[in-house]
Amino acid sequence: MWTFVGCGLYPHERKYVGIFAPLTIVSFIIGILFFYFVMLPLGLRFLLSFGSAEIFDARLRASEYLTFFVVLCLLMGVIFELPLALLFLSRIGVVTTEGLCGARAYVLVGAFIVAAILTPPDVVTQLLLAGPILVLFEVGILLTRYV
Repeated sequence: MWTFVGCGLYPHERKYVGIFAPLTIVSFIIGILFFYFVMLPLGLRFLLSFGSAEIFDARLRASEYLTFFVVLCLLMGVIFELPLALLFLSRIGVVTTEGLCGARAYVLVGAFIVAAILTPPDVVTQLLLAGPILVLFEVGILLTRYV
């Protein structure tokens, strides 16, 4: 695949691919690890603690668990790409550090709206999804300011 794509790139573009490709893979893996070791245990513990045994028996079906696991695992992997995406967009001139700083309020509201739509209807998993979005947005601002 690289031999096909690499032929169409200028030398300075190849340099960026050499920098961004490994960072992208590492960021995605860190996002998956964050989901698996932090978000999944806390979210499942909270979801399974609802109600009492007299009212209903909380059980997980394999298909629902697998769907929950795969969707949120991939979602967290993509969310952890946010700083690199902001850095890339700033390098090509689409966004500026000042523009990103001015968009903080919108990102705050947007992060909680996205978290409310993509997670089960409980506060814990919504906070566990919105929190990293906000932190990674700030990391992206710091990266754009540094570069």
